[in-house]
Amino acid sequence: MQALKADNQRSHWMAFGLIFSGFALAGFLAWLGKDWLAGVTLGTTLTGTIAGFIQGNTKSGKAG
Repeated sequence: MQALKADNQRSHWMAFGLIFSGFALAGFLAWLGKDWLAGVTLGTTLTGTIAGFIQGNTKSGKAG
């Protein structure tokens, strides 16, 4: 049980790092004036985050 908890915590930190990196990259691209590329990066990051959340809830049986 302890190993499962540690694995879940590691997964959450990895997800946080990837999401933060995506937002930071989008912000940096917007600062450079690459609005379209920043928008695509932000949209992809949000889509992946939402899809991962839904998929994770479906696997654990929490979703309706």
